[in-house]
Parts: sequence; structure tokens; C-alpha cells
Amino acid sequence: MKTKTLLAVGIGLALVGMGWAQQWPMSPVIGYGQPMVYPLQQAYMPMVVQADQLAGGAGFVPAGLVSEEGADVATGTEPGSSDGQCSGDGSCGSPDCCCGPVWTVYADFLYLRPRNKELALVAPIDGAEVQDPSYPIQIGPIGVLDPDFEPGFRVGFYRWINESASIGAEYTWFESQTETSAAISAPNVLRSLVRHPGTAAAPSDFLQAWGGYDIDFQIIDINYRVSLWSGVRHDVTLVAGGTYVNETQTFLSRFEDSGVETVNTDLVFDGGGIRVGLEAERHSLRTGLTAYGRASARFVGGEFRGTYLQGTGTDPVIVNTRWSAGRVVSILDIELGLGWVSSNGCLRFTAGYMFSGWFNTVNTDEWIQAVQNNNFVGLSDSLAFDGLVGRVEARW
Repeated sequence: MKTKTLLAVGIGLALVGMGWAQQWPMSPVIGYGQPMVYPLQQAYMPMVVQADQLAGGAGFVPAGLVSEEGADVATGTEPGSSDGQCSGDGSCGSPDCCCGPVWTVYADFLYLRPRNKELALVAPIDGAEVQDPSYPIQIGPIGVLDPDFEPGFRVGFYRWINESASIGAEYTWFESQTETSAAISAPNVLRSLVRHPGTAAAPSDFLQAWGGYDIDFQIIDINYRVSLWSGVRHDVTLVAGGTYVNETQTFLSRFEDSGVETVNTDLVFDGGGIRVGLEAERHSLRTGLTAYGRASARFVGGEFRGTYLQGTGTDPVIVNTRWSAGRVVSILDIELGLGWVSSNGCLRFTAGYMFSGWFNTVNTDEWIQAVQNNNFVGLSDSLAFDGLVGRVEARW
């Protein structure tokens, strides 16, 4: 009996030694990741376990002989699990079972700035020396409404339906508000750049002007996520699903001299479509530091609706027009950043920078020019957002 036990232990130690020798170049001790599992080790593993059991042990698997995905080479089950299966509610049959997270929730802080959205409000001109009122001579900086960085947020969740796929939803909200004002003394005047040119026999000018400009959007996504390539240090995920987009641009203005004139516009887009994207991350097992990237494309079919209203204190409706047209808007997003992942993977913090391009849209400046020129054909423009993104994510 002693001879049999010693023989079994000797065989086991010899095989473990062979496995360790093969794994040594990839050992975490010298700064590399988790060791690879070689085919030869896979073939010998049942013999190692059998030898240990013959020696009176409960069966063991050396730590280095676990695949990157965490599977038990000897039994083909998840580490610590009796059968490798999780119950329907995501719990496990034993305290040592490792089935992974079932729910993920996250919240993003957005700090974005709209680009390609500036709107010229007034031009200061020398009213005493204008020879042709149709071509004023500017004598100072143009009063421009140019949105700056503003906060927003994005929240979402997803639930894992198996070891590689999940479903979830996401909501994004952003509002940008900006305003400007100008004043001048006679004989210099302010020429409105947003009023309809046909509303007076001769151009009317002002001494004071104010304008406000809001750009808002909301996005709702329903996503299906599937892992394409994953391991203990990396993951590449395909995201696909449906999307709803609402974007609103509101412009208000007021001009004063001996009287008051106002020009107000609204542009609203509503539409639905599809979203596809990729998300990738890679992190260090030692420090938890993570690098990530996200890219997605939305193709949204919807309708733009525009209104333009110009009036005065004595005549509140001088120009009143409306317009609508269908559009397919493409929204392309890309985000890159760094972060930290806890040792158990349940808590994550990331921060990065994102760019978002919206194509085949209608902007307020283009809409005003269409009203001024009585030309509403082929309205199409683009806009963009860029800025910082910070995320807190929890998994359980």
C-alpha cells in the first residue's frame, strides 16, 4: 500500500513539475499574465487528479492549469462549481460557485460642447456713413451665440441572460443654453442678422439686442450585447438594438430702439432607428488599471419641424411660417479612456473623451437663412458634440 501511494505521489509530482516547467516563461511572477494551458497539460490533467486521489487526497488542480476563461481543465466546469450551472435567478448551487454578475448598472457624467452650432445675431455698423443699406460696413465684433460646455448625464443597465449575452436599456440627456447681448450708441447702430429682409421698405436698426439659444437632446437605446472575444484581461462586445432620438433647438431674440422687435424660432427632430457598435477593454490583473474604447453608429429615420415667428410690440405677427421634412440622420460616436476595476470586477470607474457627429440634420442658422431667402430646398447640415465622460459602474 505504501509503495502504491509513493508511486502515485511520485507520478503526480513529476507531471506537476513538467507543467510548471512549461508554464515558467509565462509566469505572473515575472510580470506576465495568467499562464497558458498547453494541450499536453490538458491530456495529463486526469492522470494528475487520479494519482492524487489514489494517494488519499481530494483531487487538486494546480493554479497554473486553469484556462484564461477560468474553466477547470480536469472537469470542464467553472471553478468552484459542482456542475458549472447557475440557477435561473443567477444564484449558484454552492457558496463557492462562481457564475459571474447577473446585473450591471452604470451612470455617466457628461460635459459636452455643441460644435458647428454658432448663430450670428447682430452686426455693429456705422449708420451715419452707410451708402448702401443692403451692404452695411461692420465696425466691431459680430454678436454670436456660440454654445459652451454644459453638463449632462447618461444612465443604463443590462441583465446577463447567459455567460456571453445580455439585454438592457440606456437613457442620455443633454441641455445646452447660451445667451448674448449687445448695446451701442448713435450714430452707430446694430443690424439684425436674423430678421426677414422683406419686412420693411428700408432696413431697421437698433441700439440694443439680446439673444438666447438652447440645444437639447434625449436618446433612448434598447440594446442586445454579446461578447465576441473575452478573457481575464480583455473583452470585446458587440452592441446592437433600437434607438429613439429627440433633438430640440430653440432661439429667442429681442431688439430695441424706439420700439421692440422679436424673432423666435424652433427646430424639433423626432425619430427612431437602429444602433450598432463595439465596446472593448483591457485591464491589468495586478493594478486594475483599464483602457477602454467604445464606438457606435445610429441610423435614425424621423422628421424635422421648424417654425419662424417675427413681430413687434404693435404687430406681434409679421412673419409666421412653418416647415417640416423627413430625414435619415446618422449619429456616429467614439469614446476612448482609462479607468480602474476592482479585484472582483464588481466596481468600475472610468473617464474618457468622446466625439459625436450628427449628419443630415437641420440647424437654426440654416433654417433662418432659408426663411430670409425663401428657399427651403435641400436643407441639410451637420453638428457635433465633444467632451468629457466619467462613469461609475456596479456589477452583481
